[in-house]
Amino acid sequence: MFVLTESRLHPRQQIFNDNDREDAAIAKRAEDERWIEHIVEALLGKLKRMWK
Repeated sequence: MFVLTESRLHPRQQIFNDNDREDAAIAKRAEDERWIEHIVEALLGKLKRMWK
């Protein structure tokens, strides 16, 4: 008797040199940092006014 079985081989992981994706991630981090700086400056300004 011949029984067919399905083999579960793991596909090879592909390695891409995706400079566009890396550039987009760097730009997003830079923009996030810019927003964080504005928020921190605004909070510090409020705290300084509260302590006076």
